[in-house]
Amino acid sequence: MVVDAGSANPGVPDCDPIPIDANHREICKFGHKDELGYSCVQNFLEELFASEGLDVDDRVSVDDLEYYISTVKGDRLSLAEKLAKGGKCDQETDDAEAEKERIHKMVRRNAISGSARQKYRQFLSEVLTLFRIHIAPLIRAGADDVVVNTAIHSKLLSPLSEKQASNDLFNIADIHSAIYYLTGNCHINWTKPND
Repeated sequence: MVVDAGSANPGVPDCDPIPIDANHREICKFGHKDELGYSCVQNFLEELFASEGLDVDDRVSVDDLEYYISTVKGDRLSLAEKLAKGGKCDQETDDAEAEKERIHKMVRRNAISGSARQKYRQFLSEVLTLFRIHIAPLIRAGADDVVVNTAIHSKLLSPLSEKQASNDLFNIADIHSAIYYLTGNCHINWTKPND
C-alpha cells in the first residue's frame, strides 16, 4: 500500500522528505548501492560526519565511548545483585535500576553525534575515575553507608555538577545516575570486604 505524502512525512524540522518507490522492507534493505535510498542515507551520513568534523574511518571516539557503555568482563550479576552485595536495600536498588535505565536511554539517544559522544565519554570517564579514587577505597575498607554517601556527594557529585553547570548537558541527578549505569556495566564494584 502506498501512503500519501502527508502520512509519509515524519515532520522533522528542516527536512524535505524524498518519495521512494518501495515498501517497508525495500526502503531499508537496499538491493545495491545505486538505489536512491542507499544514496540518500550515504549522503546524509557523510554530511553528518563532515559537520561534526569526523573522519568516516575514525573509530577512536566510538571505541572510547564503547568502553563505558559496554559491559566489561567480570561477574555477570544483575545491578540488583551487585548492590545487594554492597548492602543496599530494595528501595535503593529499585531507584538505581530506574536511574541506570534513564542514563542508558540518554546515552543511546545521543550517541550518533560525534560531539555528544565525546562529551559522554568525558563525562562517564570522570564519574568512573572519581568513584575509583575516592569512593571505592572506602567501600573496600568497610565504611558505612553514611560515610560512603557523604564522600559520593563531596568528592563526586558536587565537583562534577559545578563543572558541568556550564554546558547544560548533565546535571547532578545525571551524575548520580551514571554511577549506577557504570555499576550495571561492571565498571564499579560495591562489594564490601566481608563478601
